[in-house]
Amino acid sequence: MTRVVFMGTPDFALPSMCALYKAGYDIAAVVTQPDKPRGRHMKMTPPPVKEAAAELGLRVLQPDSVKSDEFSDVIQDLNPELIVTAAYGKILPRRILEIPRACINVHASLLPKYRGASPIQACLFNGDEISGVTIMLMDEGMDTGDILTQSSVAVPLDMNAGELTDKLAELGADLLTETLPGFISGEIIPLKQNESEATVVRPVTRSDGCIDWTLDVRSVHDKVRGCYPWPGAFSSLNGKRIKIFRSSVPVNIYSPCDICYSDQIQGTIVVSPDKGRIFIKCSDGFIEIHDLQIEGCRNLPASVCAHNFANGAVLGGN
Repeated sequence: MTRVVFMGTPDFALPSMCALYKAGYDIAAVVTQPDKPRGRHMKMTPPPVKEAAAELGLRVLQPDSVKSDEFSDVIQDLNPELIVTAAYGKILPRRILEIPRACINVHASLLPKYRGASPIQACLFNGDEISGVTIMLMDEGMDTGDILTQSSVAVPLDMNAGELTDKLAELGADLLTETLPGFISGEIIPLKQNESEATVVRPVTRSDGCIDWTLDVRSVHDKVRGCYPWPGAFSSLNGKRIKIFRSSVPVNIYSPCDICYSDQIQGTIVVSPDKGRIFIKCSDGFIEIHDLQIEGCRNLPASVCAHNFANGAVLGGN
């Protein structure tokens, strides 16, 4: 069976690694990012791929740099026919790309759209109704290599980034194992990307979670779902940060409840008379908030914490 080096780091990469293992590919090694400090106590934590690879009994490599001579020599000695990557997190240098017959990547968008580090968030931020995965050949550019295969999936209005990540991870794993035999045999012919249609997205940062209430309801909703589970959409009230985890676009965005605040400024909070629902004014109407977290408290549904908010209070941007 084909000898493979697999490279990946987060949860998105797990289904692809496991699919290769179950399909019987000879996984010579799994390469992943070094352990990093995480959580309130900054405990050194291994990436998900490391833990899963160890459970499968696979050799794990965690180089500080993929550009070092030492790492290149290790991969050369492994003599892989293919290197397969899925959200590894680093661009491979030419010296690594030239070792196997080909380097193949599982990318979470329908290339050439959304090249770069945050294709899933970008899809949701932009309100796309269709997403998908691309199995592609790697080159020295950022997701600029030839396309082997693609598969698309519908994106419901209530789907968040975590859910879309899981969906695309499974879709990518299935497509990967369907594609490799055809590529190895020469039946699948690589297709150049259309550069005129290419878009590039930067990494998402914590500050991207800040909500601008002057935007329309749909844009704010897309911000909320695109930022879940990380970095989390947020605003502020009376100096305290308010994180918003789940929202929806009401059928009637102009009249959220019996109290009319249509003439209020953006960011105005409206609580339904029974204190069970929370709405916030945007540029074109009201968005409903379902799950949120007040600084110093845990994540709660709106029906539980609505009493903490007063009608007419105005949320800020940070």
